Amino acid sequence: MPNAVFITGTGTGVGKTSVSAAIAKGLAATGRRVSYWKPIETGVTDERDNTDPNIVVQHEPSVRIIRSIKTYPLAASPDQAAADVSEEGVTVANVVDEYRLLDDSSDLTLIEGAGGVCVPLNQRGETWVDVAAQLR
Repeated sequence: MPNAVFITGTGTGVGKTSVSAAIAKGLAATGRRVSYWKPIETGVTDERDNTDPNIVVQHEPSVRIIRSIKTYPLAASPDQAAADVSEEGVTVANVVDEYRLLDDSSDLTLIEGAGGVCVPLNQRGETWVDVAAQLR
């Protein structure tokens, strides 16, 4: 499994993606290989728009983008965005399983959460805390 840093913060527009881009740029400047992964992304109406992965790669073109597990059009917590399209949502097991499949060709993988650490991922009430506990 790759080495990873988890970046989270409550709310939209609080700077999670900017921090991710800055870390990626700084590490790339030292010759490190960096990957960026946002397992669940909400507020995506067109993947060609300014999605978070697109913003990160605009600031650091060498960053390797790992495709999200799920994107939702509603800009809300993952559980609400999933409910908006009548889905249960992504589970902790889904995120952990996908993470374990990632290759470790990068020196560091930046994992950006959708919202804060206690934001529900799904209708079961699982959170990013649960993901982090499984990935330790």
